[in-house]
Amino acid sequence: MMRLAVRSFLLAASLSCTAARAGPVEVGPVHSLPSAWHGYEATIRQEARLVPVAYETDVLVVGDSLGAVAAAVSAARSGVSVMLVAEFGFLGGDVTAGLRPSLSSREILPQGTCGVFDEIATALANAEALDGARHDPEKLKIVLDELCTAASVKLLLHTFVTGVALESEAITHVIVQNKSGRQAIRAQVIVDATTLARVVRAAEGPERVNVAEPRSAVCTLRALLANATVDAESAVPLAGEHLVGDKALLYPAHGIRRAVLELRRPVRLHPSDPRGLAREEGRSRRQMARLLDALRRQDPGLADAFAANLSLTADVNFGPLVKTVKRLTAQDLRRGEWFRDSVAVTRSAAVGWSGRDLWETEVAQCGCEVPFRCLLARDWQNVLVAPPRLFLRDSERAWLEEPPLIAALGQAAGTAAAMAVKSGRPLDRLDLRALQQQLEREGQTVRVRR
Repeated sequence: MMRLAVRSFLLAASLSCTAARAGPVEVGPVHSLPSAWHGYEATIRQEARLVPVAYETDVLVVGDSLGAVAAAVSAARSGVSVMLVAEFGFLGGDVTAGLRPSLSSREILPQGTCGVFDEIATALANAEALDGARHDPEKLKIVLDELCTAASVKLLLHTFVTGVALESEAITHVIVQNKSGRQAIRAQVIVDATTLARVVRAAEGPERVNVAEPRSAVCTLRALLANATVDAESAVPLAGEHLVGDKALLYPAHGIRRAVLELRRPVRLHPSDPRGLAREEGRSRRQMARLLDALRRQDPGLADAFAANLSLTADVNFGPLVKTVKRLTAQDLRRGEWFRDSVAVTRSAAVGWSGRDLWETEVAQCGCEVPFRCLLARDWQNVLVAPPRLFLRDSERAWLEEPPLIAALGQAAGTAAAMAVKSGRPLDRLDLRALQQQLEREGQTVRVRR
């Protein structure tokens, strides 16, 4: 395919997803369509328009998690051009905007498992922003920004994915929207590291994503409490009549007299239902306020506590939204399974949600390998996925979300993307042994040691 210059344009009619432009739109006849098409009974036909191809890059990473940062940094260090697109004005995802209190469920961070993650932990420790596994989210934002800048990653923040352009089984352009308007980004390889798989779902379109059916999900909201004294060293489950059907945990946090209050609620809605998402987020915030009021009355250590900060958005866990070539199972974790194409190792149990209680799967003491096939999008030949959660195949309510693992998977995706660009090979035809050797040189553990 002929390469497009930066000033070239895409015809909006060729895009799989468009949105209304600013200013008046000439509306034609109203057409009735089945309500399953995004839940709407009518549509309008918008005239085609030109979208500027504002950027060209070898690797495009979409997302703001530690996995997205690790993917962008590792790809850039491999010598290819990289752009990172994120919705907020900072990076980190769950461990910054989501106020996750710790970089690991263990009291001490695992070392020597992921090169980029180890760099992040070292930078936090040098900035006196790491206490065991508990971190300062504000300083972490600075660390991640400096890490990307040093690796020459082009950052495009405050930017939202609105669609894609397709050619055969590849995504050639990602369409984004920000204060500069609608723009297209051309990329050879794309890493979708978003929670809701925004790039892949935009490519699949409404015909393949049944938005009419709600699904069970977990809505998580966290509050950073100041003037809070928590004696425990780990999470404390909370109980009370105000928590009917909900789950609440109180964590010690980095800093003096700080804690994180976490509320998890079972909900039923669909990822493409913005009104439902807003409704459930509002309910979570009101429940959080009631919960904090009750804790002030019951716990002397929280009598003067107040919410200094809340998660920017409620994190709604919908289960797997992307079809990958491979998904791990709970049996793989218990056995400590080996895979020839392993690119990372997890020693953490998967977290599960029964609709009322949290639970954990068993994991072999030696750990379990994670194969490269877990990162390969099944339907799109130039797309890798590095989501903030890795869901198990036999239980859509069980997932792996430890930050060291998420960063390791992102690093594997970024390194593989760079190899595909430089070698000209499809992602599913890469030299896996060369990929593993490169990851090991970068300080990542790719094999279980028995």
